[in-house]
Amino acid sequence: MSLEKPAPAILWFRKDLRLDDNPALHAAIEAGGPVIPVYIREPAHLNIGPLGAAQAWWLHHSLAALKASLNSLGGDLILASGKAEDVLADLARKTNATTVFVNRAYERTLFDRGIAIELKKREIAIRAFHGQLLHEPKSIRTGAGSAFKVFTPFWNALQKVGEPHEPMAAPTKIPSPEHFRPSENLEQWALLPKKPDWAADFGRMWIPGEAGAQEKLADVVDRQLHDYKRGRDLPSVDATSLLSPHLAHGEVLPPASGMPSGACPQRLLRMLSISAANSPGGTSATICWPNSPNFTTGTGTTGSTASNGSTTPGSSAPGRRA
Repeated sequence: MSLEKPAPAILWFRKDLRLDDNPALHAAIEAGGPVIPVYIREPAHLNIGPLGAAQAWWLHHSLAALKASLNSLGGDLILASGKAEDVLADLARKTNATTVFVNRAYERTLFDRGIAIELKKREIAIRAFHGQLLHEPKSIRTGAGSAFKVFTPFWNALQKVGEPHEPMAAPTKIPSPEHFRPSENLEQWALLPKKPDWAADFGRMWIPGEAGAQEKLADVVDRQLHDYKRGRDLPSVDATSLLSPHLAHGEVLPPASGMPSGACPQRLLRMLSISAANSPGGTSATICWPNSPNFTTGTGTTGSTASNGSTTPGSSAPGRRA
């Protein structure tokens, strides 16, 4: 009597473009079947505002880096355009997958709820994981049970919640199907500037992708952490982390950011909580007041969501240099 093989698992990448400390990736692998990674270019209205040209540049290179990392472990990355529920359902039908694994994207909870309902109608399960923030936003509340509106009380409450989860190491191998479904061509997404190529020099300062994020984090720990509190508000001092775009694309995760050898976790945690485009405070505010212009333009008082119309690869709250 032959045992039935586990069904393929669809791994839906979004703002978590990394292999290290990725709960959805680990769960997909543990399911036991082939893992089919996919990134979906969805309609613009799901992006909390239009995607800025500099962010498009970053996304192109981050996706290319993720694909290369997956290739090195025997996997691949499928690129597709369209409504997520349609793309996922079509991919599941063509691969016999029955479950989609994904990390939660808190700024689009209502959209994702609708996607889950549509997939359920098509007999496809979706498993969502806490893989973007230090803690679940709803676990940090005022004494009255509401979300914080000011950073300092939020920060004080955050420190009382306890340590984030232990980081998960990146896998050394990803089980893959014999053949991957056809993918769209990243170059044809036209995310890079042409004439003029105003981003020609971006590569001198920025290295999009997980490896670049880890390199930048190591530099912060080794060189900048001791003077960050003072130096981040002085334009003449090279004391900022430059981690915002990496955090905004999920190339490095805040819980992992407190772990490097020699780092002071509490100081590094505070720096990341202030500077990260997808900080816990900003995300909490986005959930509670999704229609507030402060949180869709990156000017929230407890943190900020990514300002998708920026002309630089990453952005943070005005007056704060990440």
